Amino acid sequence: MVNGSTPSSESDETKRRPHSPSLQAEIHLLARQELGTRAKSLIPNRVTARGYTQLSSFLDDLSGKVAVVVIDVTLAESNVREAVARTVKKSEHARVALLATDGAQLLRSEVPYDEAFVFPDETETFKSDIKNLYIRSYYAATMERYYKICFSIQNQKTTTEKPEENEQIRRLKGARDRLESHLQLFRRVLTEEDMDAISNREHRLKSLSKSAKNNPPPDAVGLPDACPDCGLDWTAWHGSKLRNGYERIGADTWRCVNCGRVLDDMDPDHYKIA
Repeated sequence: MVNGSTPSSESDETKRRPHSPSLQAEIHLLARQELGTRAKSLIPNRVTARGYTQLSSFLDDLSGKVAVVVIDVTLAESNVREAVARTVKKSEHARVALLATDGAQLLRSEVPYDEAFVFPDETETFKSDIKNLYIRSYYAATMERYYKICFSIQNQKTTTEKPEENEQIRRLKGARDRLESHLQLFRRVLTEEDMDAISNREHRLKSLSKSAKNNPPPDAVGLPDACPDCGLDWTAWHGSKLRNGYERIGADTWRCVNCGRVLDDMDPDHYKIA
């Protein structure tokens, strides 16, 4: 047995190894019984997942511990809207996933989201992506906490005569190092796409808070029914990655998520500002 005062290569390695965060955040599901049960069964066992069929119970249990909410879009639209709005207000970094049984339901929905899945076709995609959403949420919350602690350390240093001997600063540094270790672990599994989604979260949060429509029909914003380059139909649902095929990237500027073609007011042949 190695005690705290005995140096060894094993103890040195342990010190260098990133600390694994305790996964205390939860995933909450608001869905019809059958769909909710199916989705919940795909969530990793080590993550606490709670299922609800009633909006009131779902709202009562919302807290800052919620990392991801999974919501059935076939529920009343007003219930879906309230569930999303209250989630974002209660847990700033929570990610929103929508469940549907066909793509048309998602096209009709006016509730913004981070990811959307059609069951049963995308159950495997849900199984992998729900973990990424969870980690994105954890990463964002951890990063925020990390910067707050760094700021506190700097404040303490400026108000303390001997900062190197200050116990509070030592404790803060220990917490900072643990969080930095957690961030390193998260970065090992997060993709470039995940990191982009995290970086753009502030804009998406504003949309979620306002319950703004995620993507209006193409003709409502002056877009053609299909991409002029790759021909992808913009009036249909194409799965959780392509969604309905186009995304807003600026004022009166849209991009095809399949081929990257950008349409704006400088492209009068294909785009007319609504």
